[in-house]
Amino acid sequence: ESVQRTFTKSIIGWSTPLSYRQRCLELRLEPLWMRRLRLNLGLIHAIAYGHAFSNSSLTQQMPEHAYSLRNKQNCLRVTPARTALRQRFFTVQYATLWNRLPQHIRSASNRFSFKTLLYRYLTPPNIQRLFRINCADDYLYEQGPGPV
Repeated sequence: ESVQRTFTKSIIGWSTPLSYRQRCLELRLEPLWMRRLRLNLGLIHAIAYGHAFSNSSLTQQMPEHAYSLRNKQNCLRVTPARTALRQRFFTVQYATLWNRLPQHIRSASNRFSFKTLLYRYLTPPNIQRLFRINCADDYLYEQGPGPV
């Protein structure tokens, strides 16, 4: 991320008073954490729909009950983490984020439509809702959303 900040300053000019967010918008770039988030959710989509292999229990979907809960279709089963180390595992963090996505995004069957829907969804207010944080847009661009 610091390399991209330096790169945007060198392109626009070192003496410019623009913030990192303004420089990214002017250069039509997105922060690296945003690209990483999109790619990782794309990987979770591929694993959930069987287009990629994972030896974890991530591919287990929530069971269908007669009393089917609202917005629980296409949710992934996340086993509770007993240790702080396990809470930081990729599969635990991103399966939790996957389950927080709206149902129409999770149910996109092909990869292209999933990426299109995800790109439209990931705006700063929706990212704040997804990560359950409340901060200014400039701070979100500078620091990223942090851990799940």
